Amino acid sequence: MGKTECTFTRGQDWFRLRACGILIDDGKVLMIRNDSDPDYYSVGGCLAHGETLEEAVEREVWEETGWKFEVE
Repeated sequence: MGKTECTFTRGQDWFRLRACGILIDDGKVLMIRNDSDPDYYSVGGCLAHGETLEEAVEREVWEETGWKFEVE
């Protein structure tokens, strides 16, 4: 069974709890984008139910970059 994401819909409004990381190395900030959207955004994604913000951002960075790190 997959993870249960922290989202809800009320009428036509949609809410998604997202954790993201600002990764800085040598004064440069990592931003990403995908093929369906021309905009850049910070690495991150939706929290799973029961997950802390720190756990979520560490997981999302791993999933999107393959990098392991700890939140400071």
